[in-house]
Amino acid sequence: LRLRIMRRLGPLWVVAAGQNFLAPRNGIIHLPKMCDYPDPDCEYTIKDQVILFTDRTQDFHEASVASLQAMAWKHAENEILHITMDYSDMATFRFFKMHDEQLPVFLAVRWEKEMGKHPFVKYRFQDGEALPTASAELQELQPALIGWESRFASGELVPWRKSEPHLASRSVSTVHLNASEFEDIYSNSLVDALVLISTDFCPSCKRVERDLEQVARRFAPVDSVVIGKLDFSHNDVVDENVSNLIKGYPCILFFPAGGVPRSFLGCDSMHFAWTDRDRAGFEDRVANFLVLESKVLQTPPPQYNATFDDEMDMLDGTLGEL
Repeated sequence: LRLRIMRRLGPLWVVAAGQNFLAPRNGIIHLPKMCDYPDPDCEYTIKDQVILFTDRTQDFHEASVASLQAMAWKHAENEILHITMDYSDMATFRFFKMHDEQLPVFLAVRWEKEMGKHPFVKYRFQDGEALPTASAELQELQPALIGWESRFASGELVPWRKSEPHLASRSVSTVHLNASEFEDIYSNSLVDALVLISTDFCPSCKRVERDLEQVARRFAPVDSVVIGKLDFSHNDVVDENVSNLIKGYPCILFFPAGGVPRSFLGCDSMHFAWTDRDRAGFEDRVANFLVLESKVLQTPPPQYNATFDDEMDMLDGTLGEL
């Protein structure tokens, strides 16, 4: 059973993700879990979706679902898919960066191309303010939620982007960026930037960060080069040219001044362990890369070894003869 069956049922467009049965109940239709939402294989063709992120073990769950049900009935004439997402489905929570938010959360999503893939736009009810958890107070929010969805359907809402507050750098030289600062850095035509994209659930990212800090220290005196880090678990990247490069972690992206961004390390669909072999010579490899690729770097960093590659080639040759 696919979404086309649901579309004949008028206002009953509410999916409770993760359920294993199909039965209308209180205006909510539960579908068998045939896919991991929002994977493209789900084949939900309606691109406008309103998602309730909830926790069925908490007292606010029933009142939140009732609000979503009222929204679905009120907007039955619009092609909007309504979805409840339980906290037990942590992969989906992480995808939308809801794993550290206070529940419940109502989030509207507009998939611009294909579900589960960038680009997509998020709109959050009350722009990130925590909602009450008392049932009576949630019920009082129903008119506001219905009005919010009406503005979503008519294109009146302003997109919501998750961004941490300004972060004091926890390292000596690596710049810890939030989403807004990250955009400012990579759109700056006067500096080159090398940015590590990491997540909470990536053990290798911590090891890469420590090694990248050594590079940042070397380039600290150079104003035209920024070495930074963005925690992708807590910050949105809305630029399609950038987000499409991030397919795995750790991921180091290079943003040449005024040029096209590209991946420098990782960024593919598989995590890698970042072994001692990967670490060997990493600092020099990065330094050489920046000096060769930079459009604005006037002088090499203090410890930069201009003959590093030649010396490595000579060493390889010597070892080969032995």
